Amino acid sequence: MKPSKAFIPFGLLIEFALLFIIIFGYITIENFNFVVILSVISFISYVALSIVFNNKVIDVFFFFIILTYIFHFGQIFLYSLNIPIILPAKFNVFTYNTMYTIASMYFSLILLTIMQITGFFLDLKKIKKSKSSNSIYSLDNTIDKEFFTIIMLLTAIPYFYVDISQIIISNEFGYVDAYKFGSSYLFSILSSFFIFSFMGFIITNRNFRINKLSILIFTIWNIYKMIMVGNRSLPMALILSLLFIYISVSGFRKIKFKVRYILFGSIIVFLLPYIAQIRNVSSSSFVNENFYNYILTDNPISYLLAEFGGTLLTLIMTVQNVPSVVSYSNGLTYIGSIAIFLPFSTLLFGDFFNQYISVGESMNIYFGGGLGGSWIAELYYNFGNFSVLFVPIITYFIKKLSLIIKNNNMPRLAINKVLIFFLLIPLFIYPRGYIYTFMTYINIYIYIFILNFLYKKLRKGPSKSELSTG
Repeated sequence: MKPSKAFIPFGLLIEFALLFIIIFGYITIENFNFVVILSVISFISYVALSIVFNNKVIDVFFFFIILTYIFHFGQIFLYSLNIPIILPAKFNVFTYNTMYTIASMYFSLILLTIMQITGFFLDLKKIKKSKSSNSIYSLDNTIDKEFFTIIMLLTAIPYFYVDISQIIISNEFGYVDAYKFGSSYLFSILSSFFIFSFMGFIITNRNFRINKLSILIFTIWNIYKMIMVGNRSLPMALILSLLFIYISVSGFRKIKFKVRYILFGSIIVFLLPYIAQIRNVSSSSFVNENFYNYILTDNPISYLLAEFGGTLLTLIMTVQNVPSVVSYSNGLTYIGSIAIFLPFSTLLFGDFFNQYISVGESMNIYFGGGLGGSWIAELYYNFGNFSVLFVPIITYFIKKLSLIIKNNNMPRLAINKVLIFFLLIPLFIYPRGYIYTFMTYINIYIYIFILNFLYKKLRKGPSKSELSTG
């Protein structure tokens, strides 16, 4: 059932009214409880409006917004429910200066609300259907399927070598050592090749049963890796990306949540907080009582929100130190993220851009280590309050990617179809990540695109014109 056209302007009116109140509060009201209430209202209103507007919650853009709320307001939501935050003081947002915390919350809400409004406006835009029906499957994908299968098999060993090495190190020395584990640059590249080619295999393979089984096995492996290593960002982003591939290859336009899927998802959510506790383990084994105690006495959902919600700290430290201690980057983070991948970039620029590409690393000098990224903090680090001007641009690209998948309006080339889903990995990391991560994945795509081009040339052989002139 589609929402009535009369409701759509009414829904946008709610968002604009909320934006006005948030901006008004940012300027005049320095009351912590007031901004807490606003954050809860903003989250609930977005979820409700998304359900009515789109009539389908499973949407890339929706996931991105929800992840941003969880990572930036997880601890705030717990506070609103009067649930204690059981974390070291260093990672508790309430440990820090209330003035900077309030300012960071207001700033996050302003950017999120602008993103939500822009997203709804883009939803209203009439979608032009492609003249040729470019579904996720190619018309002739035999050569592409061969290519992705070969690359997948060749890079499987490096991929699982890196994973197993991290598991062994984590088991023997603890999470921190596993996190610091660095394989060779070649093995890191080949591991990324495996993920890309695995996605390519799923997209070019018409056997749905094999696809379903492959995705299931790979998902279970990544859950196991999360449990054993403790690192969650990349595996979770990969699992979400595979979910959207599964939706697309299944031909689902609407997802009917079967009981087993809900149960499976609930188990993952339940276990995620326990995975975080593995970080504190420094020996090869830990007492089983810890797990039982975790189940019986701790609230897994609240621990998850507290753990994830610490991303707001990156923004708090940025607001506190920029521009009073550190100058605005004025866009050098984004320019540098592109520049360092250019040929001879080190020769041309040296280490000039390295100091700008990671807001988390820049703020760790004042925090003492442990901060991650944040797309909101990254914007503030570069443009301050002028960040509001750049949110619609970021929203457009995220929404564009989301609509391509939602409407199954894929590029013609199979390798470009894979790119669409491959970019979901850095996108789902982006709420607590960096723009730099996207460039890393695009760099991988360029390598594979060249290999794919050469393989097709060799596979097809010389053209008729080349043979006649020879």
